[in-house]
Amino acid sequence: MRGLFICVMMAICVSVAPPGQAQERDATDGRISFYQHVAWSDDGQLLATSVMTIARAAWEREQFRALQDGQFDVQVIPLDGSPPLLTGDAATNDMWATWWPGHRCILYSAEQRDGTSVLHFIQADGADRRPVRGSPRPISQASVSPDGTRVAFVSREGVERHIFVVNADSTAERQLTNDDSNNMFPSWSADGRRIVFTSDRDGRGREGIFVMNADGSDVTRLVPGMRAGFARWSPDGKRLAIIAGDLPDTHIYIAGADGSNPVRLTR
Repeated sequence: MRGLFICVMMAICVSVAPPGQAQERDATDGRISFYQHVAWSDDGQLLATSVMTIARAAWEREQFRALQDGQFDVQVIPLDGSPPLLTGDAATNDMWATWWPGHRCILYSAEQRDGTSVLHFIQADGADRRPVRGSPRPISQASVSPDGTRVAFVSREGVERHIFVVNADSTAERQLTNDDSNNMFPSWSADGRRIVFTSDRDGRGREGIFVMNADGSDVTRLVPGMRAGFARWSPDGKRLAIIAGDLPDTHIYIAGADGSNPVRLTR
């Protein structure tokens, strides 16, 4: 491994739902699966996600409280109809899976119950799981730039969460947000020049979608007035997928790259 984030394997984003906001009922075994942070592979043949499965009876009885004892595991879903591959670790919630550009390699955050987290790599077939050595701080929600040279991530700075960027060789870490708000879920534009993210800088409980330059300058809110918790640009950079609404009634919207003309996609 040449540096902190370089992916060297022996063989080798459009997010649609944050935790607990998308679910699939399976009538055959009485269980419910919650999916989080879906990401496309470069070749469009695989999806990486994290999934938590709980008993349907527990959900109907306890709702979101039932998730406290559950666990998210990374799952790779082939789009050719092959069975999905689940890779699990009993000690951690494995979340925020993202593909390393040009490789069938997944970077994800293994999060402990105490809130600490460590980045891990794993191959798409579930082999060669390994922690990223020398992580500069507890980090999560990693997003790799399209050219694979930089990684945006979230870490706590005091009581707030902030967005940082570091080079793939672990040099030149920079903090991009530094106000007294929570800033989360960074995602790169197709040209690597901008980062879209979620922030509550307009007030707690009024989360919105913002965009900034890759150096943290020129922060602008997209879709003012919409309470939105998640956004991803399409691979061609022409559209924005947004999750917005008040829990548990959230919906997916498709808007222009600048957040204009949002159209609700889900019913």
